[in-house]
Amino acid sequence: MAAPQLESENAPRGLSAAPGPSGGSRRTIEAEYECQSTLVKLGLRPEVAITLGGRYVIRDLIARGGMAVVYRAYDPSVEREVAIKVVSTTNEDHQRQLRLRAEAWALGRFQHPNVVQVYDVGTSELDEVFMVMEYVAGETLDQWCEREKPERAAILDAYIAAGRGLAAAHKRAILHRDFKPANVLVVAEGGRCTRVRVSDFGLASGEALREVQRRAEPGSEALREGGGTPGYMAPEQLDPERVGEVGPPADQYAFCVAAWMALTGEPPFVGEAILDPQARRLPPPRPKGMPRWIYRALRRGLAHDPARRHPSMAALLAVLDDPPGPKLRRGALLLLGLGLGLVIALSSVRLFDEAEDPCAAVDDELAAVWGPERRAQLHDTLAARDRPGARSQAARVVAAADDFAARWRTGRRTLCEAEAPPAPSDAAAQTHRDALAVFDHQLTFIEDHPFEHSSAGLDALSSRWLLDAPTSLARSPLLPELRQRLVEVEGYRLLGELAQANARLQATQSLAESADPCLPNTEFRAELAATQLQLGRVRLDQGLIAGALRAFERSSEHARACGAAAIEVEALLALAKLRAHEQGEPQGARAALRFADVGLALLERDGPQPSLRYARHMTQGSLALSERDWTAAAASFDLAEQLVADDAPILAARARNARGSAHQRAGEFETARADYTHARALLSSRAIDARDPALRRQWAYPNYNRCSLAIEELRRAKLRGRGPGYLSARAQCMEAAATTTAQLRLAVEIERLRLDVVTLPRDPAPALLAELELGYRARRLAHDARSLPVASPRHRAMALYWAGRTLDYLDDPDRVYPLSESAGMWERLGEGGMIEASQLLLAETQFEIGDFERARLSYARLRDSHGADTWVFAKAQARLDAIADETR
Repeated sequence: MAAPQLESENAPRGLSAAPGPSGGSRRTIEAEYECQSTLVKLGLRPEVAITLGGRYVIRDLIARGGMAVVYRAYDPSVEREVAIKVVSTTNEDHQRQLRLRAEAWALGRFQHPNVVQVYDVGTSELDEVFMVMEYVAGETLDQWCEREKPERAAILDAYIAAGRGLAAAHKRAILHRDFKPANVLVVAEGGRCTRVRVSDFGLASGEALREVQRRAEPGSEALREGGGTPGYMAPEQLDPERVGEVGPPADQYAFCVAAWMALTGEPPFVGEAILDPQARRLPPPRPKGMPRWIYRALRRGLAHDPARRHPSMAALLAVLDDPPGPKLRRGALLLLGLGLGLVIALSSVRLFDEAEDPCAAVDDELAAVWGPERRAQLHDTLAARDRPGARSQAARVVAAADDFAARWRTGRRTLCEAEAPPAPSDAAAQTHRDALAVFDHQLTFIEDHPFEHSSAGLDALSSRWLLDAPTSLARSPLLPELRQRLVEVEGYRLLGELAQANARLQATQSLAESADPCLPNTEFRAELAATQLQLGRVRLDQGLIAGALRAFERSSEHARACGAAAIEVEALLALAKLRAHEQGEPQGARAALRFADVGLALLERDGPQPSLRYARHMTQGSLALSERDWTAAAASFDLAEQLVADDAPILAARARNARGSAHQRAGEFETARADYTHARALLSSRAIDARDPALRRQWAYPNYNRCSLAIEELRRAKLRGRGPGYLSARAQCMEAAATTTAQLRLAVEIERLRLDVVTLPRDPAPALLAELELGYRARRLAHDARSLPVASPRHRAMALYWAGRTLDYLDDPDRVYPLSESAGMWERLGEGGMIEASQLLLAETQFEIGDFERARLSYARLRDSHGADTWVFAKAQARLDAIADETR
């Protein structure tokens, strides 16, 4: 990033000086702020205006501490308020610089709803390190407790939320070391905290921070591990000889101290115990009024020996988040005692033999693919790669794999325990085994792929693969080698490496063709069905709609003949969506959906199919949108969200976003806005980083729809000019542009162009400048529509239409070219409404510029395609008569 600049005109030099390290004076941002704020109070300046990096404008002071100063600032490039922490760079403060940089670089690589997000880090021209982070317009947790006097449940909820932020940092090998309520920012409403963010990792340590420092400043002075607030520090932090032993249990200790004080109003240890770790060996007594289950949880977290505390922060939170039920009555206790006596008596006759567990083989199956050795190997392979944040990224991938393995084991044991005896040939059991095989291939791909040009894609790939339900590759009988190759194709496709995916598909095609036919004397093969399904997905990502349609059709034919119902359903659902949106064939789309319903019903005889049922509801909603049945579309998307709400937040966000689109088209703007906000909240809950190129796909549609909604509201309100409504809509559209994908880029640019057209100023002078900018952007949009084949044909046609329409509004002589291209594309796509609109606009433009011959042909085509009682027919006939008069 460019070196930040400090702007301070009209400031007396004497006020912008501060003592330097050698006793002299030097300028600092803090001194500059004090100078300008004094001038504001004296009426000599309108406001404080200090700019860092030519971008961040400091507005006012938030807090001043012993190590840094925090300011509220504004980032005009994305139109949002931010908080900026600044530390000085004297020789004595070099450790603070290192810590701030390490904190920013480590925290900037992950996002969690309970950790303050870091956006940027840099050094000002005054040689002061600054960090830009999320601005939380609230108060600290201790201030809220003092002001609100909240109930116990509300306090626990707030601390549990903060604890989740600590747990997320621990997963990425980051320790806070100075957790306290003053370092937790909250926004409260109605007696409860609606937003909780852990902040100020300025004393943080851990392998992740040391790794960042080694990569950023090789050979620099090591970060010292001391520091903290004595009343919250764990005994090992207070002992100089044990500083190197400090780990996540120290943050757990500080958390329990803070929670204890919030619940009781008193610290657990007082007097000499605050500074003497030996005086904390005995646990504090239970305060009056504190429930026993809370006391036991906090007392364990306050253990003097770190090994005796909870196994992890997550384990402590699980206890606090699960209060015990009502006490057992005396009769129930008696029955329980009798039952235990019976169990003990029986166990004295015959001990339980674990070897007789009929489902013990399930754990053996899993261990063969994912066990301690494979886990360590995957972590070490990913952590050893030469890029910043490799260790924390490795921890995230391993955590995702652990999550999949736990879900697989639960499902497989549930199925096994329901069988008597287990039936190895059962289709559902085989599906689980195939899912484990797919999991194995996915791990191998992740281990072998270098991720040189798409290291961020590793997070996206592991999230998409390891946290989603098994694909059709795990539900169909396929050659093991072919299944592995198709997993690799899917991996390259999800990473956007389409050339590699294509190359692997060509090799896979020959292998599929060599497989045995599923029916004698035919060419039908299940392997070809799976290969064509992947080919269709790759072609779709390339924007080759015709090729995708052919591949999905072939896939469904082979799958139907071979009884591969899962592949057939996926292919038919893809066909239905393409036929509705790209070909304008609602009847063909409905037919494909009916066939998919038959296959899905067959699959559900063996058990629920939530992922396929979700895809079916989403496709049904898309068809309803194409038929302008907004109510039916919203209902379908709602069903889809309900299916995955508890298990797959990313999929739930897609469904909620689609439901918002249906409400927006129905004119229900408030409901649509709530849907888009909820979709974004679901993504935030999964820490999906909108800035990450490999993760933008998740944010693209919610942000695009918010932009579109804001423009539609301005258009309906007929608000012209560049007022607050325009600025709000512009900010949302800029956010959409920053998080868009290649496939959606044209759609976002169309909305940004529409925004400037809708809000064109009325005054002549600003209107002239706006029109010049509009002309440039319209030409740029037309160029992008011609040169971005990855975009869908519909988006390209719409971009050309809006470019031509804008140039027509500006009376630009080149307007006829994009209009002509757009009319031809709409005719090929077969969308009736847009065919009429584009051809009419083209004919009117040709008439206005005096191209009467082409105008006559365009109006004749319009007249012949409409009935004599329509306004289009009357308009076209009137223009034809006028052309005849002009050319006589």
